[in-house]
Amino acid sequence: MLASQTIAHQKTLSANSDALKLQLSRERFQRHHSTNSVRWTRQKELILFLRKDPLPIFLLSIVVWLVSGAVIFGYVILDQPSNFVQGLYFTVQAGLGVGFGLLQMSNTPWRLFAIMYSMIGATFILATLTLWINSAERLARKRAETINELLEEAEAEDRRTGVVPSRMTRFIRWSKRHRDAEFAIIFYFVWLWVGVLFATLYWDMDIVTALTFAFFSMSTAGLQPPGDKQTVGLLFTTLYVAIGVPAFAVLCSYAIQLIKRIYISNELHVVQLTKTKAEFQERRDVFAASKCEDMNGRRLSALVRECWEGDSDSDSDSDDDDDDDDEEEEEEEIVVKNVKDDKSEV
Repeated sequence: MLASQTIAHQKTLSANSDALKLQLSRERFQRHHSTNSVRWTRQKELILFLRKDPLPIFLLSIVVWLVSGAVIFGYVILDQPSNFVQGLYFTVQAGLGVGFGLLQMSNTPWRLFAIMYSMIGATFILATLTLWINSAERLARKRAETINELLEEAEAEDRRTGVVPSRMTRFIRWSKRHRDAEFAIIFYFVWLWVGVLFATLYWDMDIVTALTFAFFSMSTAGLQPPGDKQTVGLLFTTLYVAIGVPAFAVLCSYAIQLIKRIYISNELHVVQLTKTKAEFQERRDVFAASKCEDMNGRRLSALVRECWEGDSDSDSDSDDDDDDDDEEEEEEEIVVKNVKDDKSEV
């Protein structure tokens, strides 16, 4: 009896142990599956984010390119004894295409390597600038839509109340529409004078030479090299070029957009004038055929004013169009009557 109870108790313990092991294995599997699921979800979100905005990848690539270039150029390629700062300076000014010529390298194979390395860096930098400008334009477009809606409401209120906005009000509204372009212009000139002040105070350059250094550093021409090869001057030049060249590129981008807008506006104006003149010619021929051309130009001058006023008739309501048609018919009847009276007198 005791033996049978012992055997039954052992079977119960074994069954409980198996159940506990099974439960633990299930919990372990669920925990592992949950961890893998969370990890995969994060990886998927990261992949989707990088696909949507690859700017962080290019920024990281530029950092790697700068550090590796500083080590290679600073300790291997440059002729004179150099360091990390000189290598970083050489990498930045070569990658951005400035080319001051302050530091030299004489080995031909290393020059070929420098060409290839600069081409790779320029590709990363241009891609990063393009992505950054596109991102800034998207944000600016969203802000501009909101601002334009508010300004259109304000202008509609001015038209409704008959209040003519002052020049200052119009300027403020215009500046709100072009806030990003204004910021780019202001930042460019501020950064330009930062370079002028540093070159004047630290390198003892005259104002014209300092302005030459600052302007041609930002425009990548590199006509005026830094004043010395000291660490402070090279670090400033590296930072100045790394920020100034993109600022100059953004300013040029806004300038190109402005030129495009002016060109498109002029083309639309020419097309509108051509259309208006064609309409005027057609209407003049119609009235000439109706023997109304001998009115000393009174009716034709009215047509000229009507044509050069633009397409305001197309934007008016249908009731206004009907009223205008009735007025024109009455004027035509008066014109025909005057012509008949003139003929009868003759």
